[in-house]
Amino acid sequence: MMGIGFVIFNIAAISSHINQETMQEFFSPWLSMEFISSILYLGILASLVTSLLSNSILSKIKATQMSVYANLSTVVTIVAGALILNEKITTYDIIGSVLIILGVIGTNYFWGKKDHTIKMNLHYNKKEHS
Repeated sequence: MMGIGFVIFNIAAISSHINQETMQEFFSPWLSMEFISSILYLGILASLVTSLLSNSILSKIKATQMSVYANLSTVVTIVAGALILNEKITTYDIIGSVLIILGVIGTNYFWGKKDHTIKMNLHYNKKEHS
């Protein structure tokens, strides 16, 4: 999915730069160390590491529980962006993070209160299938 987005958005950007005759501006961000560090952060830490951790956790908990915890990646990204890239944390970031954390806690708390398994009553009669 990420690869498809990469290709489509780069084709759109290159087409736009060709039409406006500003192709040199397409490559100019690569001269900035801040841009390169941001790309590495997003590509390695925020994407690769979280994907590897998600796959690893699937061996320990149910996929439905893991999908709830996957929402925490947004909170981790906000905090890491502030710590590593000195990004400003806004009120919206805090409110959104609190809502995400409350959602994860609430889902896991109430998940244990109900039986979410599908129960099937299958009877196999050997006489009918002999």
